[in-house]
Amino acid sequence: MNRTDRLVAMVMHLQGRRLVRAEDMAGHFSVSVRTIYRDIAALGEAGVPIAGEAGVGYSLVKGYHLPPVMLTGDEAAALFDRSGAHPAASLGRAAMALDRGDARSAAELTERHLRRLPAKNRTERAGALELLIRAETALGGDHNRARSALVELQGIADTAHTPPLLASASLAVGLIALAEHDADPARRALEDAVDLFEKSGAPFEAARARVGLACALESLGRTDAAVVEVSRALEELTRLDARHEMAAAQAVRDRLTPTPAQMATPGATREKSGLTTRELEVLRLISSGLSNPAIADRLCISEHTVHRHVANTLTKLDVPSRSAAVAQAARLGLL
Repeated sequence: MNRTDRLVAMVMHLQGRRLVRAEDMAGHFSVSVRTIYRDIAALGEAGVPIAGEAGVGYSLVKGYHLPPVMLTGDEAAALFDRSGAHPAASLGRAAMALDRGDARSAAELTERHLRRLPAKNRTERAGALELLIRAETALGGDHNRARSALVELQGIADTAHTPPLLASASLAVGLIALAEHDADPARRALEDAVDLFEKSGAPFEAARARVGLACALESLGRTDAAVVEVSRALEELTRLDARHEMAAAQAVRDRLTPTPAQMATPGATREKSGLTTRELEVLRLISSGLSNPAIADRLCISEHTVHRHVANTLTKLDVPSRSAAVAQAARLGLL
C-alpha cells in the first residue's frame, strides 16, 4: 500500500471510532508507530480535523467524513476495468463476483491477487484471505483451501493482535464451521467476530457477522435468538444502505419469521409433491433466478447441499431440469 492510499485508508479507519491508538493503527497498516505519527501530522496539515495526541489516541472531529461513492454494479465493473491490474481493482472484481453468486470466479480472482501480493503486505493479504475464505465456504466441498487461508490469516492476526484482524480471523473460523455444519463452534466464533468488529468501530462487518451468527443459532434450534441477531443486522445494514447485504439479511429473517400463508404451504407441498420445507425454499430461490452458489450464500448452507436439494427436487417432481421444476411447481401452486 503506497502512502497516499494509506492516508485515505487511515481517515476511513478513524471514521466511526471514538479513539484509536497509534499502536493499533501501526499494527493494522503494518507500519511503524513513528510512520503513523508522521501520517497523522500530514493529514492535519491537509486539513483533516483529527483530535488527540501521541500516547493517548486519535479520532476524527465529529461530523467529518469522507462522502461515500454510490455506484451501480455496472459502474463499479467499468471503474475496475479502467483500473487495469491495480490490486484494489482485482480484489474488487472478486468481491463483485461473490456478490452476484459466482463463488468460483471470486475464489480464482482472489487467489490470483494473493499470488501477486508479497508476504510482507500482511494487512492487504488479510483482507484478501478473508474474501477467499468466504468464497471457498460458499463453494462447498472439503474446504481445504479455506483452511489453508485461515492458517495464514490467523498468523497475521496473532502477530498484529489488533481487534480488526482478530475479528476477521474469528469470522473466518465461524464461516468454515458453519459451512461444515458445526453449529456451536460457529456460534462461538461468530459471537467473537461481532464483539471484535464492534470494538473496532466497524458496523458493516459486525452486521454481516451477525447474519452468520443468526444462521448458526438457527441450526442450533434457537430461533428467537437468531431473529434478534438478524434483526439487529438488518437495522444496521439499512442505516448504511448496504443493499446487497440487506437483501441477504432479509431473506434470513423471512425464513425465521414466515407469514401464516408461508407456514401453511409446507403441509400442502408434502401432500402434493413430497418436497421438504428446505427443498421448497431452494425451489423458490431457483424461480427467482439465483444460481446454486447464490442460494448457498442466501441460506447459509454449502453449495454441495444445494446441489443435493435440487437433485431431490427434480426426482420428486419427475422433471429433467431446473426450469421444468419451476414450471411444475407453478402448476401445483407451490410458488
